[in-house]
Amino acid sequence: MRTNLGVAMVCMINATAVQQQHQHLSPEISLIPLNEPTQNSQCHRIIVNETHSIKSGYKGTFTWTTEEQSLLFTASFYGNLLSLAFAGFLINRFGSKKVALISAMGMSLTTALMPTAAYLGVYYFFAVKVIFGIFEVRFFP
Repeated sequence: MRTNLGVAMVCMINATAVQQQHQHLSPEISLIPLNEPTQNSQCHRIIVNETHSIKSGYKGTFTWTTEEQSLLFTASFYGNLLSLAFAGFLINRFGSKKVALISAMGMSLTTALMPTAAYLGVYYFFAVKVIFGIFEVRFFP
């Protein structure tokens, strides 16, 4: 699930809106360096087929900033960090089968809650990802 979020984030985020929002908040910062053009260099205009991009479904519904996206990518690692010290204790105390079963059920439940949490807000999604990371550490130490 750690790597799957990176793939899903491409479809979840409306990159055009995030870029416009970024330019609105800090218009003096340019994402593309502005250099003096030389005689031989030319910038060719890239024409994007807007109807194709609308039909393809890659204009996401979320306008999370790049900082919020970075926070979401690291959320499961925060959960791993919180419960890493207790993983060995729980396995010694209750047995590996019970801990693995509870962890798998917890990961399944939090994965099912992720779309709802994403629509509620970025911090709800972050919290669910941290809880996912708590359950995940039993499988990926």
